[in-house]
Amino acid sequence: MLHLISADLPSDALALVGHLQRRLASQGNPAQLIDLSGQGLLASPDWGGPKATIFEHEPYLQLAWGRIKPEVSDWIDLLQLQDAQPERCPPLPGLAQLLQWIALADWLAPGAGEGAIAETVVVLPPLHQALELLELARRGPDLLDAWLEPLLTWWQESRRSLSRLDLVLRLSLPDGDVLRLNPHWRQRLGQLADQLTDPNRHQLLCVLDGGLGQTTFLGDRLCRTYLKGFQPARLWLAGSPVLPVLAGLAAIRGPLVIGHGHQLHDGGSQLEAWLDQPWQAEATLDWGMGDGAARCRLLLPGLRKALLKVQQMDRDLLIQVGGSSRIVSMPRDLAGQQCTGARISGRYLLLKFQ
Repeated sequence: MLHLISADLPSDALALVGHLQRRLASQGNPAQLIDLSGQGLLASPDWGGPKATIFEHEPYLQLAWGRIKPEVSDWIDLLQLQDAQPERCPPLPGLAQLLQWIALADWLAPGAGEGAIAETVVVLPPLHQALELLELARRGPDLLDAWLEPLLTWWQESRRSLSRLDLVLRLSLPDGDVLRLNPHWRQRLGQLADQLTDPNRHQLLCVLDGGLGQTTFLGDRLCRTYLKGFQPARLWLAGSPVLPVLAGLAAIRGPLVIGHGHQLHDGGSQLEAWLDQPWQAEATLDWGMGDGAARCRLLLPGLRKALLKVQQMDRDLLIQVGGSSRIVSMPRDLAGQQCTGARISGRYLLLKFQ
């Protein structure tokens, strides 16, 4: 089981990781600890638990470059990057998330650790950044195919067309196949994606600010989590007062296990009860027929109409909620049909097609 922890405050993340690690150890299930927070939380003096695997950008960048460089030596020669030092390159947007994704797949791969470990606890950044990282990890293999394959196919065809010029001009055009994911890495990234797709193989635990009566804002945050395709299993509300927030969440929570306390550190038996309570994943997307028209039901608890936009592009639906979005592909049976209506019904977004 993969236990994913995201907290608004570093102190709450540390407290939950420590409690969960001790709980698993007492049950005879020692856990592998991975810190993807980007802040080195499990390397700080405030962490008194066992040793963890810490993601550090620069060391992992050099490790990744060392692995890649021998395989793409022809490209390095062509681009005259023989003396390139990745640690001196300017920061690239998204590079840290890309490295975090690869590192997580690397560390979770069977045989990567010392012996078989059934439980893994991963500390993630705060929720917004955590969702971006998890979405990349779940969709990454498909995204690589969608973006990289057409480019590499074009390059290979162009390389064959230029084969005569290659001889005449003494060019040495690299083989594009070396830029494709090798089976070893494709398997690792695919295994991580599969684990994050199956709610029975991971649980997302969130510790969010529940004070100051921020019911609407909290509902929006939860809605965006479901929009990205992730179901939070447990939510701990920190801060005071939380009772108005609990009342506001009653209509949208579903099976979500909610606990609360001024600080998670003071949870005690209440925190244990929060972790003991069973949770059952829900179906997030359902297609069906009714009254001769096709319908789609998408689980989006807390959805507000003012934030919703739905746009159809051929057989893809672009669902936007505030600044977040998700693409939902329509079944082939609905080819040629158009989305004619959208309404909110309880915890679901209902879409109608003709």
